[in-house]
Amino acid sequence: MRRRALVPLMVVTASATALLAGCGGGGVPTLGPEASPEVVVATYLAAAQSGDAATARSLMTPEHAEQHGTEATGGRLSDVVIGEPLSIGDSEEGEGPGSTTGGRAEVSVPVDAQVTGSDISVPDGSLTWFVRLVREGGGPWLVAGEGTGP
Repeated sequence: MRRRALVPLMVVTASATALLAGCGGGGVPTLGPEASPEVVVATYLAAAQSGDAATARSLMTPEHAEQHGTEATGGRLSDVVIGEPLSIGDSEEGEGPGSTTGGRAEVSVPVDAQVTGSDISVPDGSLTWFVRLVREGGGPWLVAGEGTGP
């Protein structure tokens, strides 16, 4: 059974990175390598909500940050639930998705929410969004992608 944690968010875009254009200074804390994938996703969404582009970008891989640039879309998410990470792959035997040493690990974290007021790319209603995270060696989890499937 998937464990879920409620995250109190009022305003986020359907793609959390899209809110980041031209924003700054939301006061969301910086995370270390010990932060779980769920905490990274919650912080990433909170940074987007607060307009803290610097924090949100610090939680992305350079490739993901470059891909999303400064695009902006609207939308409100409510009833946000962050699910338990789904393992995508590990490069070393015995290195699970939550390990803090060695190898490359990838997880996909499901986010369920209600969307209202979005653009045509994401219809209003129930949404399940997946945030893909990667970890290199003992480094922190970083957002490497987002979309409608793990």
